[in-house]
Amino acid sequence: MARFLIRPWQDGDERLLVRSATGISATSLRSRFFAGVPRLPETYLRYISSAPRCEWDAQVALCGGRLIGWAEFTRTGSPAEADIAMLVLDRWQRRGVGTALARSMLRRVADAGVKVLHADVELGNEAVRRLLTTVLGETRVLGETRVLGDARMPGQTRVPAGSDPEGRLSAKIQDGLLHYMMRLDGQL
Repeated sequence: MARFLIRPWQDGDERLLVRSATGISATSLRSRFFAGVPRLPETYLRYISSAPRCEWDAQVALCGGRLIGWAEFTRTGSPAEADIAMLVLDRWQRRGVGTALARSMLRRVADAGVKVLHADVELGNEAVRRLLTTVLGETRVLGETRVLGDARMPGQTRVPAGSDPEGRLSAKIQDGLLHYMMRLDGQL
């Protein structure tokens, strides 16, 4: 397994991100932004440079001082809900970076008071679907909705695979995407 460091986003990391952009293919960019963009969108770079950390925050993966991936969350209007997304440079994919980032980000959003987490994944993106199964647990299909079980959220009770009576973990197929939802607080 490759050696890398995961740490919270810091001021100036957008420069590391821009420098690393040559390692991101058009396919990876499309999977992250759900659009055929040739490079990291300028509007996105401006946003992450100026967004208040209470509304947007990230964890970065570094190797030798170079950014090799990041996971981020953005509040969706409600302070209790956020979207999560990540991108790993192509040559670092399938080497444990995404899994480590996802686990780190789950802890970060819970610490930030997020109670409901959303993630959108292209149906054909098997790598990210496997990553989510690794981090969140096994799934089974119930019509157009998947119920996820055996949540591995730090500090949360494990739920046996296939049984989630409180609806903490689910994914719905819509618009060619899997819309995952994870409740981080069983009280909701």
